[in-house]
Amino acid sequence: MAAHLPDRVRSYVALSIGHPGARRYAAYEQKQLSWYMLRLLFSDAEDWLRGEAEGEGGPWSTFRWWVGNHPEADAWIADLERPGAVRAMLNFYRANIHPVHAKISPVTRVQVPTLGIWPEGDVYSSLEQIARSGEWVDGPWRFERLRGAGHFLQLDRPAALTRLILSHTEAYRAER
Repeated sequence: MAAHLPDRVRSYVALSIGHPGARRYAAYEQKQLSWYMLRLLFSDAEDWLRGEAEGEGGPWSTFRWWVGNHPEADAWIADLERPGAVRAMLNFYRANIHPVHAKISPVTRVQVPTLGIWPEGDVYSSLEQIARSGEWVDGPWRFERLRGAGHFLQLDRPAALTRLILSHTEAYRAER
């Protein structure tokens, strides 16, 4: 939305994941870290996440492994056990990545002030793919690294993340 409808967005904060243009040109490291995005496009992805595929280690074992046995995993699983919830989660990936070509849909340059925040412990996104996102931002660009947080930075470091977001949004509150 920040890229396609800048007149409706005052500022933007990107968490973990950078501009798709930067991701496309990111090094081989990011392609390795993003393996799961392609895996989730397969028709058996729901069973795979639930650990129901042949030879898996029990209910939701793959999901628990995939999220790094995060302390919130039980709560997420409780939500995912609702009818249609896993499919809805997977549809996020399926709507954004072509299942044959595994390409991310093109996104235009971002015109609004943008803050990129990368958690240093993220095992699914590389530093380069978000740090280089400024190359696709024509508005003011700021990049911050968040120590002590993994892929789920909003759960791992909520107070620190909130401070960064508020400092960014406050700076651009009166503009536009």
